[in-house]
Amino acid sequence: MGNNQGALHKRDRTGDAQQRARQWASGGAAGNHVLTTSEDGCPVQVKIAKSDGSGSTPSIQFSEANEYPVVFKWQGGSQTRAVYISGSWDGWKKKVPLCKSTQDFSTIINLSPGTVFKISTHIGQ
Repeated sequence: MGNNQGALHKRDRTGDAQQRARQWASGGAAGNHVLTTSEDGCPVQVKIAKSDGSGSTPSIQFSEANEYPVVFKWQGGSQTRAVYISGSWDGWKKKVPLCKSTQDFSTIINLSPGTVFKISTHIGQ
């Protein structure tokens, strides 16, 4: 049992790394790189946004929302094609679609604790 670090792994293909590097280097306009590969018949694209010229990387800011995921489920007839809910959490502004599974429809919405919300269900046949 020896150390086999220098050899190719059974999933590695010879030349893949060089091919990807060439595709990456030649991909697109300055500051806008695109990597595409279709080795497995499934194209993959990675897009990186242009720099703003300041030389700094963009920062991601997170805010503390103190919200918790709440699961909404609706069980109905087999003829139902779509179910939506709306609520007072956003002033009744939009209908949120529930995802259909084999037995029910469900969705998850982040809500603040300790607040009473009113909910309306919209059922499309």
